[in-house]
Amino acid sequence: MATKRVVKATVDWTELAKRVPTHQKSNLLAFKSKSDAYSRKVSVYPEEPPKIDWSYYKANAANKAVVEQLEKQYNSLKIPYPSDGGAVSKIEQEEKLFAEQLKVFVAASNERIQQFETELVAIKNTKPYDQMTEEEWAFAHPEWALDCLNNPSFAPHTPEAQLDAEDLAFYRGNGFIVYPGPDKFLEKRK
Repeated sequence: MATKRVVKATVDWTELAKRVPTHQKSNLLAFKSKSDAYSRKVSVYPEEPPKIDWSYYKANAANKAVVEQLEKQYNSLKIPYPSDGGAVSKIEQEEKLFAEQLKVFVAASNERIQQFETELVAIKNTKPYDQMTEEEWAFAHPEWALDCLNNPSFAPHTPEAQLDAEDLAFYRGNGFIVYPGPDKFLEKRK
């Protein structure tokens, strides 16, 4: 039938449905119904044009020249197959590009997985937080712990509540006592 001519490879709709996100399932179903309707329309027509017994018409027709002309035109009739306009080659190039990007992504993901697994082992080997002292916690997590000697901060320890280093040095240098707090109270030393 004509479907062999048009559909060279069948589409595995179940496999395609597994890869489509749930919010686009309706679009896939609409596409599948259009594809099926097109395949049904094409399959109605024969793959080859019907064979005509030209000798019968030449023998029985009054004007044999017309029959010969019709035979010549009928045999020269070639229905052009629509071209893809280079779409298939573009798709193949994109597929190669995506395959390369996928390899890079998988390699990077495997590296992250190994890093996370080492972090997981380190977390499993640490002492439970409810059994740690504050010093042990600060030693285990220096990036989260307050460093009161090198970088003092004021409660609530948010960036908005902090004095910058210049202001802090100015007030301390001019005899002010800087009290912690969101309002950054300053008091002149007596």
